[in-house]
This record gives sequence, C-alpha cells and structure tokens, in this order.
Amino acid sequence: MAATPPAEAAFPGGSDPPSALRKADQALQALLETAHEDKEIEVACIFSARETGRADAPEKFAADVDGMLQKVAQRVGYPASRHSLLKNIGCLAVTAKPSYIRALLDQDEVASAMANEQPQELCIRPVEQRNPDSSESLSKRSLPRD
Repeated sequence: MAATPPAEAAFPGGSDPPSALRKADQALQALLETAHEDKEIEVACIFSARETGRADAPEKFAADVDGMLQKVAQRVGYPASRHSLLKNIGCLAVTAKPSYIRALLDQDEVASAMANEQPQELCIRPVEQRNPDSSESLSKRSLPRD
C-alpha cells in the first residue's frame, strides 16, 4: 500500500486541502489536484460581499486587492504572472501557478473561484429533440387562446 504524501507536498505553503479547495468549483479543484507546479492556471475569483460592497470606493477596493496579491506573492515566493481586476463587479482574473492559486483561495476576501477553462459537459442539452420536418412545427402548433 502506497503512503499518501503529506499535505505540504500536495499543497505547498502547508494549506489543508479542504480549506484550500472549499471555494473552488469542480473544474478548478481537478486542475489544482492534477496540474504540475510549472503549469499556469487561469482562474476567476469572486470577492465576498463585504469586500465588493464599496461601490463608492472602487479605488480603495483595488488597493486592497493589490495588497492581498502582494501578501500571497510573499507567502509563495513569487507573484502571479498576470492578473486583471474588474473592480466595479468584484471579480479578479488571475493566471498563476497552482501553489499561488491555492494560497489565493485561502484568503478571506475570496468568496469563490472557478477555472477559466470548463469541461465540455457544461453544455445545456435540450430536454427533448424535435424533428424540424415534423408536422408539429412551431408555425403549425396551435397556441392557447385566452
């Protein structure tokens, strides 16, 4: 039976896997569990309501997010390779290595995060399929009358 690696090996910075992943969607969780540390991941983060509730002070919000990003960079030892803050809607797009993303998810300000690339199964399939050549096309279907 193979021994499981310690949490520090799987989640650099000593993060506990459940706490590092509790804010991530399933696609991001899968990426963080399988991505090599040299592969960058693109993530969209949504901030908590108390952080984004500053509609009158978006510049203050932007400064707070920059401070948070610097704190994460100090924790992991390097900055994100790219980030873009949408300060009026409280969203941050980040491209960084998995350990940076895990440390970012540990921040209290981050409410949720999702991978930029989602699996193809997210397509909404029709409930029922209709043959367009059938006699019951939309133009011939009778509508209820009041």
